[in-house]
Amino acid sequence: MTTTEAVLAVLTVVGFAGSVPQLWGSNWSDIWLYYRRGIIPWEKVHKGVCRLIAKMRAANYNPSVVIGVGRGGIICAGLVCSELTTETLVEGRRSGEAKVKSPKIRLETINSTVHLKDRTALPSSQAGDRLVSHVDSIELSADDLTLDKDDRILLVVAQNFTGNSLQRAADIVMARGIPRDNIVTACVFWQRDENVTQVHEPDLYGATASIRKTMPWKYSEVNTDRF
Repeated sequence: MTTTEAVLAVLTVVGFAGSVPQLWGSNWSDIWLYYRRGIIPWEKVHKGVCRLIAKMRAANYNPSVVIGVGRGGIICAGLVCSELTTETLVEGRRSGEAKVKSPKIRLETINSTVHLKDRTALPSSQAGDRLVSHVDSIELSADDLTLDKDDRILLVVAQNFTGNSLQRAADIVMARGIPRDNIVTACVFWQRDENVTQVHEPDLYGATASIRKTMPWKYSEVNTDRF
């Protein structure tokens, strides 16, 4: 084998190895982050949002207000609104018919203040463990929330562990005079675990995920997931 042939063979092998993750719609970087650091790739987040919307459409549910609960919920609520309002809608199946205007959907937020545990008070075996929640409590606030009594509300969190945030958010919305029947709770990823007690189960969810996986915007070593 000549030097040129050897180089071409190596390039072929490297090219094949680099393309293998594409069979699963991924790349080596995302695979490393997912399995080594437990970070869900953005592509999976988008697929989760699309699956959530597909379930909404199957249930013939069209919200007038999407409320993002907490920091991750605000991100995902924006993604949901983008998908709901950019899809091309056409009356009937025949070409050339008038397009229907995209639905008018308001985006609102219920903010969260995360109070962390004192890391120095944690057992040494937990202090540096990303899989241990460092959250002591989460305070929800909705001072700027504006709702009408006839609004159809979609409450969105990114990750649902116990359902506590969704339940408390629903209570906040009902305190504004919205009937419970007008509220749908949803998450992009439902991270169930037999050792975690469910306070509230979401009405809709995009996908399930291991409790050990977290969102792509959480690169910090201090875990603020709520489990």
